[in-house]
Amino acid sequence: MNRRILVLAAATVVFAAACMPQSATVQEESTYNLYQVFFWTAAVVAAIVYGMTTLAVIRYRRKRNAPDDELPTQTRENRSLEIAWTALPFLTVFVLFILTLFTLNTVDAMPPNPAATIDVTAFRWSWTFAYPGKGVTITGATGQPPEMVVPAGQNIHIVLTSADVAHAFWIPKFLFKRDAIPGITNAFNFTIKDPGTYTGQCAEYCGLYHDEMTFTVRAVPPAEYQAWLAQQRAGASAPPPSAVPPSAVPSPVVPSGSVGPTYSGAPTPAGASSPAAPPVASSSPTAFSAPAGSQP
Repeated sequence: MNRRILVLAAATVVFAAACMPQSATVQEESTYNLYQVFFWTAAVVAAIVYGMTTLAVIRYRRKRNAPDDELPTQTRENRSLEIAWTALPFLTVFVLFILTLFTLNTVDAMPPNPAATIDVTAFRWSWTFAYPGKGVTITGATGQPPEMVVPAGQNIHIVLTSADVAHAFWIPKFLFKRDAIPGITNAFNFTIKDPGTYTGQCAEYCGLYHDEMTFTVRAVPPAEYQAWLAQQRAGASAPPPSAVPPSAVPSPVVPSGSVGPTYSGAPTPAGASSPAAPPVASSSPTAFSAPAGSQP
């Protein structure tokens, strides 16, 4: 029975270790490795604590016919044990602290000359991704998440801030989260190892539509990234439909004999005179009813 319990516990630990998330970026590989160290350290500590507790409960339990006041052998002033259970936890925490410092230095390192710099601005309830010097800006809306496109395998520099309240830039696959604070700029770098699409979201509660404040990061080969930039610039330089001058719009050709519906909605019979033009609206403001739920 005891052997089955040990095997089941070992299998549970191995299964839990295998389910730990892998990082999609180069920088966060160190975070994944640190997770592994913390996990196995916690597993060893748990095995010692639970094992010794179980051993004490089973081995030193009260015997069936033993007197009520009988106690097991008492051990007093064992300095070796006292030093051991004081020094080992201290050394464990100290080593984990040093490893954490090294990991933070790796994550926060910002090598020079990144392949792309992107200014990320959080607002309620979406994101703006601006590419300085590239003439490209992507802005989302509530329920319409924007997409950040970056070159895979190259260093990306992010400059993060907020336009209103506190938000948080979080991509689970990156094993990384950074706060977006109004009036404060946070910067960090990442290098996505493989092309793909990665979902992100705001991880700081920011109001009514916090759950819809999502976005995606799409990593593509460098050549495809340059083509995407050119396509975005070309789309931004094209005039909007409202900018086309009226003279450039061809007039519709109306066939003789029958014309379209009149202003009252009835068709004009053949040979009848054309309907009069509609009256010109007064320039004075008129009252109107705003739709329900809208604000003036």
